[in-house]
Amino acid sequence: RKLRALRATEMLTAESSYVSLFQWYEPKAAWFEAVHMVRKALLILSTVFLPSTSLEAALSLVINLTFLAILVRTEPLVFYPCSLFPGKNLFLLSEVLIAATTVFG
Repeated sequence: RKLRALRATEMLTAESSYVSLFQWYEPKAAWFEAVHMVRKALLILSTVFLPSTSLEAALSLVINLTFLAILVRTEPLVFYPCSLFPGKNLFLLSEVLIAATTVFG
């Protein structure tokens, strides 16, 4: 509620204490930080509560593949030009690389 109130009054600016949660995301995808948090929570819960390591590995693979698909599909990050790959978003490339590394090891 507090975030909605700040957004409605246009007080959700760089001086806001909530800015670190969404500063790297497009305004239409400020919710993506919640996706990151849910992914991390699911990975932690799967390692703590699942009895089998093979089940844990399978669930971690599904969680990370789902996250990677959502990331590539929505492209939520603010555009920052990449000098190595002209026209590509450096932030998105780094996030995709990190997510792919968690999937493929």
